[in-house]
Amino acid sequence: MGGGENQLMIGGQAVQRLRRAFPRQTALEQKAEKIITEWREDRDAIKAANAAEKRSEGKPRIRAQDLYKECRL
Repeated sequence: MGGGENQLMIGGQAVQRLRRAFPRQTALEQKAEKIITEWREDRDAIKAANAAEKRSEGKPRIRAQDLYKECRL
């Protein structure tokens, strides 16, 4: 295996629910791929935000209100 492609096999009730949720305008596989891709991107963004938060622990924090006040906004 290589090439960076993952396959997800779904069946049974999950397929029935997806077919009801997404009419046959577009292939079910394309819709499922889009949903999974968006989920992965969201998951990666959450991981990055969590990592950034951990890196910033212990560092001084600035409130937005104070920043606006300092910049006279």
